[in-house]
Amino acid sequence: MALPEPLPWHEAPWRAFAAARRAGRMPHALLLWGPAGLGKGLLARRIAAALLCEAPEGEGPCGRCRACGLVAAGTHPDLTVTAPEEEGRPITVDAVRELGARLALASHGGGWRVAVLEPAERMNVAAANALLKTLEEPGPDTLLVLVSHLPGRLPPTVRSRCQRLRVPVPPAQEALAWLAARAPQAGPEAHEAALAAAHGAPLLAETLLAEGLLELRAAVLGAWEGARRDPVAAGAL
Repeated sequence: MALPEPLPWHEAPWRAFAAARRAGRMPHALLLWGPAGLGKGLLARRIAAALLCEAPEGEGPCGRCRACGLVAAGTHPDLTVTAPEEEGRPITVDAVRELGARLALASHGGGWRVAVLEPAERMNVAAANALLKTLEEPGPDTLLVLVSHLPGRLPPTVRSRCQRLRVPVPPAQEALAWLAARAPQAGPEAHEAALAAAHGAPLLAETLLAEGLLELRAAVLGAWEGARRDPVAAGAL
């Protein structure tokens, strides 16, 4: 399994990470934040791969070594990914304690240990309090990456202990060019409509196109508009 291709709008946060690493100023915790649909989790895994790669190329992962393959498959022993067990459920205190316990272990590869927590705002209060211990007592060569769509929901004590990297919504033309390459069959009008419905988030726009959700959205809005204009007819449906 291969690592995903870098996304164009990740360039600025990636450069910030690479510059900190190059200068020997790596933080022990990163907060990747921005709206949903920008691939922040993919960026977190690219950062993990860069730190765990056995044959890095420049400042990025090679994408071909055993370590990169394990990161891509989600099975690298020095990478822990913590997320809700089910969609819409919280990240529990037990999950965060397990994350902390794994980071406290010696590295299997003799290098970095990386943990990704996403979406971080799904932590309940007890989980956030448990995370503080890990943030306050980081081990050497340890990086914790918090991925958040809504960083304002994180406790200030958590936010203040992280270096924040904003993942921006790309310019419309850049997003449309990416969508055209990913979903050429949809056509320019559909690309523009999907991007507008996704509030500029390209990965969410791609999902809308792939799953036919754009048509469903248009049908629902059409039905609602018809009901607004003729409530009597709508009541007879």
